[in-house]
Order: sequence, then structure tokens, then C-alpha cells
Amino acid sequence: MAKVCFYPVQFLEEARYTADNLLIAKMMSDHGRPLDPDLQFYVKNSNNDSSLFFDALNILFQDVKIDEEYDEKKHETKTKIVLCNEEISRWQHLTKQLKETSMFYAFRMVQIGIESTLFTLSDYCDAEVEGHFIDQGIILEIAGSSKYTLFHEILETILAFICALNKQLQIWEGYYYEYTKGSKRDTYHAS
Repeated sequence: MAKVCFYPVQFLEEARYTADNLLIAKMMSDHGRPLDPDLQFYVKNSNNDSSLFFDALNILFQDVKIDEEYDEKKHETKTKIVLCNEEISRWQHLTKQLKETSMFYAFRMVQIGIESTLFTLSDYCDAEVEGHFIDQGIILEIAGSSKYTLFHEILETILAFICALNKQLQIWEGYYYEYTKGSKRDTYHAS
């Protein structure tokens, strides 16, 4: 006698969003910035409003602005998210300082490399993310059907961006310090 296990579509969608939320919580905890333990991980409806992705963004960035547009012809949602934190502000300040130096083109190539970490295509769902620096911080443009987006993939991209930015920020602030202050020193020593 064969046995059949049947799950309705609604349950599968709830399970998918719940798993996405658990992955987001795990990634934030691993990054050292855990989510509020009182947040509900289980999703009772299949809707992006229940995603912990936006809570995670509010923890990682001081300034978060979200704008959504729905394209009726393509049947997709375009979400633009502007993000800013202290490191991004320091990077933008450094960009302004280096514009007048001979190091700017090398710096710009590094910046393009950092921006490239913000590009991702979802492996399992309909989503594409692109990001770049703007005057207000960075902008993420998420295109695709928002009903099928797994946000932990996007968060993984953002966390990789943050790590790359922090590494390069230390390097380039050191270069700029040596460029401006180092040339005025009359002695050099290993430190």
C-alpha cells in the first residue's frame, strides 16, 4: 500500500519564507550583529512583509530608504534601497579627497571591484540585484518578482560588500595618510 504526503502550496510558501528568515537570523548572528530575539521567525502568510531582511538592514545601516515600483507590463517589482553607514560615509569622504591625487584611478578600480560584490542573481528564485555608490550612500536595485525572492541571498551579498569595504577602507585610508602626512615627515622608520 503506497502512502502519499500532500502539502498545500500555501504551507510550502510559508515554509520557504520561514527558512529564509532563519537563514537571515543565522547570518546576522555569525556576522556579530544578531537580530532581536523577540522577532517572529515563522511566517503565517506568504508575503515579503514578514521577511526579517529589512530588520537586518536596519541593524547594519543607520540610514535605510526603500522605494518599490511595480511594472505591470513585465509583472515584476523593482525595489530601490538606499543604504548608508559610517564606513560608507568614510569611503565617500575618501573618494572626494583622492579625486585630486595621482592615486585616484587605482582607487576607482578598487571601488568598481567593491561595487561588483553587490551584483547577484538568485540561484533559486526570480531576483537580480545590482548596487553602486551614490551621493547618499549605496543603492541596491532589486528586480524580479518579489513574491519569489529569497532575501538571505541578497543579505549574503551585502555582508560580502561590507567585509570588502572595511578591508579596502583601512588600506586606502593608510595610503592617503602616507600621501598627505608622510611626505611632510623628515624621517622614516619601520613601525
